[in-house]
Amino acid sequence: MKFFKMTLLTIATATLLLQGCGSDDSDDSPSSETPTQPGFNRAIVGVWNSDNPEDNLTAVAFLDDGTYVVVQVDEDESETNPDNGMEWGKYNVDKTTGILTNSVLFDGNDSSGLSDKVTTYAEVVNDKLTLRIDENNNGAIDSNESFTFSRIKSEGLLGYWKNTTTDDSVLALIFTDEATNGEDDGSYVQIGVDSAPMMDNPLNGMEWGNYSVNPTTKALSTSQIYDDNGDAGLSDDIMRYLKVSGDTLTLEFDENGNGVIDSGESLNFQRQ
Repeated sequence: MKFFKMTLLTIATATLLLQGCGSDDSDDSPSSETPTQPGFNRAIVGVWNSDNPEDNLTAVAFLDDGTYVVVQVDEDESETNPDNGMEWGKYNVDKTTGILTNSVLFDGNDSSGLSDKVTTYAEVVNDKLTLRIDENNNGAIDSNESFTFSRIKSEGLLGYWKNTTTDDSVLALIFTDEATNGEDDGSYVQIGVDSAPMMDNPLNGMEWGNYSVNPTTKALSTSQIYDDNGDAGLSDDIMRYLKVSGDTLTLEFDENGNGVIDSGESLNFQRQ
């Protein structure tokens, strides 16, 4: 299992949706802490950012519809690395034991994410998420198998925005850092999976990068750090505009390049 990595080199990156932590190198000697904890706190719903600063990108969002998303990009930032990419599925947390179970619907990150069948516990205390993962399957939570995360605020442009009008299984934008003064220093993730969902569809997957929004025109500019979804997402060279009104985000795009936003050249996203 490679969801959390504790041995990565320290690197400076844009803070994103969830920067992971973890390792495949587990101490074989169990700790005194047994894998039990208080029951499920519904506050798990949200987007969480790792408290470990040493990873590139690992992201997780638990949504109130019972689905989750994991996004991971290792320090190589390579689209050919099978452990990089997104995972999408359904989850449940037992209210008594705190055991987190899940079923994977789309797995584009190989052995990363939550696809390995190992015992996992989820707990939220004081707005901190702790995931305890028995990675070496020894029946105990060892000292390097407990990981904490901070909640990403859902305000303004920040947070998880889901489109509910397409036929895709999931189409979402996540903004974790707001751009300042029109500078290209904000961070975003775009995810999309078709209704099949098909692993061999090159448009399925994720995109991670930086963005800015012109404060006057609302024109959106992006630059990609990682892109495994082909022409989908925000990577093609067309004019886009981003507008937020309350809990609705509108993405406009001049797809035919005629200089105006025609009918059918916009998508609405709802704050999750």
